[in-house]
Amino acid sequence: MDVKGRSRTGGTLRNGAPTQELSPQLEHPSDAVLPEEIASALSVLLRAVVTRPAPVVQVESVEPWLTVAEGARHAAVSEETLREWITLGQLPAGRCGRVLRVRRSDIDAMLMQRQGAGGGPGGEPSPRSNEILATLTPRR
Repeated sequence: MDVKGRSRTGGTLRNGAPTQELSPQLEHPSDAVLPEEIASALSVLLRAVVTRPAPVVQVESVEPWLTVAEGARHAAVSEETLREWITLGQLPAGRCGRVLRVRRSDIDAMLMQRQGAGGGPGGEPSPRSNEILATLTPRR
């Protein structure tokens, strides 16, 4: 083919070697004739791709991560206590940069576990548990 896209029909190169005759250029890609085996394989593949159902992606509900201050407020404890729980491995936490983050559900689960185990250290209820119980129990 020459620079303008026309096909040559023969001739010689500058070094005198003969050129091969080239087939005429197709006007459009749909003008190409595919062997029947290839055409049927392509149609099967295209049908499989087009009719394939979209993958189902289950998205968990995105629970916001709380800062240590927010988590301490939620658990009604000091920030130092919450940090201690994290250090001792009692409360899972993650870091976002330099900031520690905790999940509200993890705090709730840990508090429920501690409540079932008798509350604070030594088995006595925590001050917050006593405070909550006092509001629930009618006074006589």
